Amino acid sequence: MKIKRYFYAFMAAAAIALGISSCTPDTYEMGGKDVSKDDLVEGIAYTVTHDQSNPNIVYLKSTLDKITSKKYTTLWEHPQGRSQASDVTLKIPFPGTYNVTFGVETDGGAVYGNPSTFTIDNFCADFVNDKKWTMITGGVGKSKTWIPDNGQYGQAKGEMDYADPSVTQEYDNYTTNWEPGPKHTTDGSDEYFNSSMTFSLDGGANVEVKNAHDGTVDDAKGTFMLDLDNMTITFTDVDMLHTYGWTYKTPNWRQNLKILKLTDNRLTIGVLRDPNTSGEGEWWLLWNFVSKEYADSYVPEDVPDPVPSIDGNANDIMTTSKSKTWTLSLDSPFDWADLNGNLLNGFKSASDYTSTGWAAYNADMIKATSFTFTSTGANEGSFTFTSYSDPKKVEGTYTVDKNNDITFSEDLNALISQSDYGWTSSAYLTTNNKKLRLLKTATDVFGNVTDMYLGQRSNEKDEYQVYHFVLGSGSASTVDENQVRKDRLTGSSSRTWMVDINGIPATWANNHVYDNLTDGKKENYASCTIPDWTGYTYSDADKAHAGTFRLTFHSDGKLDVVFADGTATQSTWTYGAPADFYGMPLIVFPADLNMDFKFPAAEGAWYGWETQKPVDNAKMPTTQWLEIYDWDLDAAGNVVGVWLGMDNGNSTPDASDASKGPQWLEKEGNQRKVMHMLIDNGGAGKAARRYHRR
Repeated sequence: MKIKRYFYAFMAAAAIALGISSCTPDTYEMGGKDVSKDDLVEGIAYTVTHDQSNPNIVYLKSTLDKITSKKYTTLWEHPQGRSQASDVTLKIPFPGTYNVTFGVETDGGAVYGNPSTFTIDNFCADFVNDKKWTMITGGVGKSKTWIPDNGQYGQAKGEMDYADPSVTQEYDNYTTNWEPGPKHTTDGSDEYFNSSMTFSLDGGANVEVKNAHDGTVDDAKGTFMLDLDNMTITFTDVDMLHTYGWTYKTPNWRQNLKILKLTDNRLTIGVLRDPNTSGEGEWWLLWNFVSKEYADSYVPEDVPDPVPSIDGNANDIMTTSKSKTWTLSLDSPFDWADLNGNLLNGFKSASDYTSTGWAAYNADMIKATSFTFTSTGANEGSFTFTSYSDPKKVEGTYTVDKNNDITFSEDLNALISQSDYGWTSSAYLTTNNKKLRLLKTATDVFGNVTDMYLGQRSNEKDEYQVYHFVLGSGSASTVDENQVRKDRLTGSSSRTWMVDINGIPATWANNHVYDNLTDGKKENYASCTIPDWTGYTYSDADKAHAGTFRLTFHSDGKLDVVFADGTATQSTWTYGAPADFYGMPLIVFPADLNMDFKFPAAEGAWYGWETQKPVDNAKMPTTQWLEIYDWDLDAAGNVVGVWLGMDNGNSTPDASDASKGPQWLEKEGNQRKVMHMLIDNGGAGKAARRYHRR
């Protein structure tokens, strides 16, 4: 996070809290008159008076001008916290003897007098009848216990959040910038969550803090006071409850702490992190608590799991209205996924499993595991399941619902893989209440589903164990995706491309995001921005300049180029397969072909066509190239547009890049520039609006 430092006028209080006030002399020259702590006493520098009609109202008034005519900041420490105003009004509900300390801020530092005392004789119920007193304590004569929020009560996400001090952070008007979740402050330990903070209005405003840490429980008692005008809370003789190991974050765990949220069930108190003690920048630490009574009776709302989107209808995917056989993938047979279907380990090869030292991988067992689904209706059919552990097969029927849950007539429990790591690691395919959910699919270049991920919902965690099946027989066919890309560029013979001057001539993406040849899918742009280009204005000269540019790709490797100035040349091109370089399909050009151009007018000067230049690294083309970024498809699935990208010219490797391996460019976070071209069907603009993003 970005830390901003702020300076406060009220440094005297921080000095006392840090224990450095003893280094400050007690006497300073103030307008030619010596002032010492003995001058800063009640009756000379300030007064303490009770309201005549209600003695529980106490007025603190500075009379410092009787000592010096020079203006100085006044400093108060009183039962309700700290103040800098010349006049302060206290509303004290409970009887007792209270202290007031008066001070001033001088050019040389803070000077405080000795404390004075005043007495409240009677209880004033009017001052604690506000509902906020009741919410935090349970009411007069009662008590209420609060415990740290562990993120499991439907309130905060964890025991502590962060908030930016440069933004307004007030009661019921605050904004967190990071909510890290439970155990962020505890190094993964649960011990702090056995702590509690009990507020009471029984005979006074009392508080008891029990802080569990390191196998013990600190039990401290004190008093507290609410300032409802400023929504702060002040503790006396006890620190506010916080993770024990975080005490060094600030010297102030007691006075004028901000109440940011208070309901019957939730309490959030803000403490400002101090750079001098924490070694970190100033930032708000928001400590979250829930009522123990609420926590003890809390029953989580039954929220249904999200239903990840898949490519088409589940039953059609499984059967194509006839029959399909699916086998476990030898590359990535199983994994785990969150409730949205995002894979948690990202296994891609046998070595990814064996290198863990725990994940089971046995090719023979994996190959022996298969499903055959045969449709007998819109949402139903029959199945045959075969596994290494049960070669006799399991046969039965199934149904599919709107959430893509497959309910089998028989429970499945089969060993699908096993490894010996000095101990036996086993992986099983099992159903949960006879159900698996179709979580995820992948398709080939023609949009046919070739992969499906079936998930078994865990009863212990919000996740699935996932089984990755690929088509093993039936309607599956092998597609040469590299040939499809080349055919799309050339039209299987020759094809001419023009800049999309009437739509989006160029845009940017934050990283390498090429997915697969299903393309035409805007969701593939995980970190790509495709703006509304209507907000940008180009002159007719700009459009004519860019609109003149043409690239014609021939299937025999020839290339015709018409430059932006109208001149033409012939050259060559080659195709670079993703596996040959760094995961992106490439168009590679000769080094002496100069295709760079920019719009001539000032309003378009930022936009330029460039190719990726050679870099000193293995597995990179030695000439120049463009990345094939994505395709536009029409309603019939025919290609009408292509997005060609490069890394914006910022990927010159330095010494540190050697550690990234030969695919460092793929891993770079550099911004990608993406140029958009359409098939030239005989006139600028005719193809520009014909495509749609599927």
